[in-house]
Amino acid sequence: MILIYCRVSTPEQARDNAVSIPEQLRKGHAIAQLRGVGKFDAVEYRDEGVSGAIPFTQRPAGKQLWDDAKAGDIIVAAKLDRLFRSSSDALTMMERFNERKIKVILIDVSVEPVAESATAKLFFTMLAAFADFERQTINQRTSEGRVGKRSKGGFMGGNAPYGYKIAGKGRDAVLVDNPAEQEVVGLVLKRFDQGKTAGQIINELAMRGYRARDDKMFGYMQVLRIRDRVVDKVEQAA
Repeated sequence: MILIYCRVSTPEQARDNAVSIPEQLRKGHAIAQLRGVGKFDAVEYRDEGVSGAIPFTQRPAGKQLWDDAKAGDIIVAAKLDRLFRSSSDALTMMERFNERKIKVILIDVSVEPVAESATAKLFFTMLAAFADFERQTINQRTSEGRVGKRSKGGFMGGNAPYGYKIAGKGRDAVLVDNPAEQEVVGLVLKRFDQGKTAGQIINELAMRGYRARDDKMFGYMQVLRIRDRVVDKVEQAA
């Protein structure tokens, strides 16, 4: 069975021409005839006025096609962007189609199913490489952005570590000293420098009336985190 899928967004409907539903159907039926499939064995699925940003299986006709498709069927679409949202989405969906033994023809790539055409295989290999490169680039930029923001005192999200408070909002948020808590930070660091143990420091903090943010006594891990954060800052600045 040939399953012809067509999609246009509202702006594309207004422009018509090359991406119109009739034109996509014409190309789809031409492929069906080329493969010797009669008109009664070519089923049409139309998503009119549906954005390509919507996942295929969440589109009205796309979901119906997904439910109807069976092993051995061939899905035909005029262009890759009629069927998929992006290169990464194309790779993911092609894996899902392959698992169900459903073939896909993208007419702008090849008139043969992707898995059977050397041109289409090459195209998807390149697509996979570009998608992987894009993911790595995004991850690298995100990592570099975090390092840069952290080096400038930027806040990376979550709760402010003990000794600090958040100033500003969103991308402009930064960590600034909390004077009251910095007293505790200074005492903790001084006692560690003097060779005191975490347990001894905790007892001294309790005797002096210092309390953690939850108004309870400081715990072992809290004291160590105060010390380790300062060590990390010194190493980053070195």
